[in-house]
Amino acid sequence: QVEKKPEFPGGEIKFNNYIIDNLELSEPLESELILVQFVINTKGIVEEIKVVKGQNKEVNAQLIRLLQNSPLWTPAEIQDEKVKVKMTYPIRIKSQ
Repeated sequence: QVEKKPEFPGGEIKFNNYIIDNLELSEPLESELILVQFVINTKGIVEEIKVVKGQNKEVNAQLIRLLQNSPLWTPAEIQDEKVKVKMTYPIRIKSQ
């Protein structure tokens, strides 16, 4: 169990804003809950990204690209030692 979870610069709200501000949609989407799984390594780099639940291939590809280009995260820690952590993150798309 990690004592300190990995964190996007500025926290979860900033991460959500990063996704919303950079997701380019060519057409309105149906509401959907997308689950993205990724690893934050000991240097704060996002790797091993995959969409585990998501219907729209264009959106899935964009989410992977956004995570690949994400700013460095603060890595997780156990007893003051940086550790690699796998995360599953829900992203809610609301129809427009």
